[in-house]
Amino acid sequence: MKKKVLIAIPCANYCENETFCGVFALKRPENTELSFSIVRGFGVAEVRNQMVEGSLQGGFDYTLFIDSDIIVPRSLLERLLLLDADIAAGWYVKKIPELRDKPTTLFIAKNESWHNVPESEIPKDRVMPVVGCGMGCTLIKNELFPKVYDGTYFSFIHQKDCEVGEDLVFCTKAIQAANAKILIDTSLRCGHIGKIIL
Repeated sequence: MKKKVLIAIPCANYCENETFCGVFALKRPENTELSFSIVRGFGVAEVRNQMVEGSLQGGFDYTLFIDSDIIVPRSLLERLLLLDADIAAGWYVKKIPELRDKPTTLFIAKNESWHNVPESEIPKDRVMPVVGCGMGCTLIKNELFPKVYDGTYFSFIHQKDCEVGEDLVFCTKAIQAANAKILIDTSLRCGHIGKIIL
């Protein structure tokens, strides 16, 4: 039986050429049917919510989020499917050159709290569990979405003097509501288009 995957690309304004070309160059695993959705405008949480609704209504088994400024390796989908996790992801660094040495979009549990992992500390070529990840190159089993739905799938939360992104809010809900397994393949390092490709 074929696995149906929706490749969902949320866009603020446009999709980068490198992203578009990378998505269409993805290796398609056997017995996998791919469809694409690009939604432009609105806020990123609202766009992700619309895409999830479309994926569920379309009877897809998975939603693969690829942000419109991410460059993915050809093997991304193939290798994320092999992880068989509720949430499976590659990773990337922040796109602003001045922040390259700042934490990445990869989070592990440390002393019962989140700990951002600088690129220099990420183990090479490993599959590892994490408590949160960015959504820029992330495969999610659609059966997870109804378990985390609380009026919305993705949303921002304001805490003290900061805003928690929709990606980490979703991961937290997934763990709390469904004991979701989140795995990162650290060999799947993606490019992030900003002033330079990192």
